[in-house]
Amino acid sequence: MLQAHVKRQPKDLRRLRFLSWIYATTKNPAFRDGTEALQLAQSTIAVSSHKNHVTADVLAAALAETGAFAFGKAQQPWRE
Repeated sequence: MLQAHVKRQPKDLRRLRFLSWIYATTKNPAFRDGTEALQLAQSTIAVSSHKNHVTADVLAAALAETGAFAFGKAQQPWRE
């Protein structure tokens, strides 16, 4: 249902972030998908105009899931 909602309303920032977070962090391997998480996270960045720290967290999780740890960490400088 969440996936269908995101397809119908691709600028719904809250649901984009939530779905991206699920794909990047779920323990269920059937739903874990770093590539999809990254695509959704990049969409959240575009929708939020790069002004939302929660969106940056989601992007970092998606980057980490795809193996881009250094870049993901660089996206969260306040976490040092």
